[in-house]
Amino acid sequence: VVDVPDFIVWLEEAVSDLHRAL
Repeated sequence: VVDVPDFIVWLEEAVSDLHRAL
């Protein structure tokens, strides 16, 4: 089970990496 806060943190990190890749 994934906690929502952890998912949000992971999502923000994924978005950050995406912007960095761009």
